[in-house]
Amino acid sequence: MKPARVEAQGGRNEEAKGATVVWMFFAVVLMVGAHAAVARADEPVVAHVPFAFIVGESRLPAGDYIVKELDGDPGVISIASTDRHQSRFTLTMG
Repeated sequence: MKPARVEAQGGRNEEAKGATVVWMFFAVVLMVGAHAAVARADEPVVAHVPFAFIVGESRLPAGDYIVKELDGDPGVISIASTDRHQSRFTLTMG
């Protein structure tokens, strides 16, 4: 009996790719967060993200991003491209 073959087109494979991108972004956020834990809270962190990723419901392209806490609210972070064409806010997990 041959194992089932996953086709490269449509459906579940696309969902798996999307889930992979989300998990890769979270891995980058964790690495940035580890660096940010060493840095002072008021210092922004610049991260090079080599793939498109999702923040909330928005897809951001690969590139260099500045990640920092929102002034006065450590529960919110700002993620902005260094060229300032892309910018999103999101809540932290902790």
